Amino acid sequence: MRNLFFNGILCVAFIAMGCAGPEKPEGMPDLLPVTLVLTQDGTPLAGANVALAPVEQTAGRNWTSGGMTDESGTVVISTYGKFRGAPAGTYKVALRKTKETGPISRDDGPEGIAEYKQWEAEHAKELAQIKTVSCIEKAYTSAATTPLEITVDQGNTRFELNAGKSVEEEIKRTRHGM
Repeated sequence: MRNLFFNGILCVAFIAMGCAGPEKPEGMPDLLPVTLVLTQDGTPLAGANVALAPVEQTAGRNWTSGGMTDESGTVVISTYGKFRGAPAGTYKVALRKTKETGPISRDDGPEGIAEYKQWEAEHAKELAQIKTVSCIEKAYTSAATTPLEITVDQGNTRFELNAGKSVEEEIKRTRHGM
């Protein structure tokens, strides 16, 4: 009976330790909950990658914060992809959303590897015509040029932002994929 009690206490302790989540890196400032709601042409901007870039660069570490918008255009910001929130400060908001256009979609192919390779060979001409386009105006894709800016503090943690107009600008690839 004593072992059962002791094992029960150990289980509760291990569960409690696991619920604490990952340990924050040394020097990480307190994080404030940050939610952005993005629209484009008056509709929610779904599936966009959002990155917050601090306006004032510090001599120390910069804490990478961002996330991806859901179907309602809402993103809950995380730092380092696992700590909910962002440090207080002023940020430029850069966005990225791409899609492929062309006479055929890679998603049309079969699921099996061998079947897909055969399908790919049979549709090489159509697949070569696929282009990757940005759905975001170029100015919004870089922290250096984006007009979007937020200041996160105790009183400001929810922001509604307009991501400009919807576009389909081809992304030119170089030999190295950039």
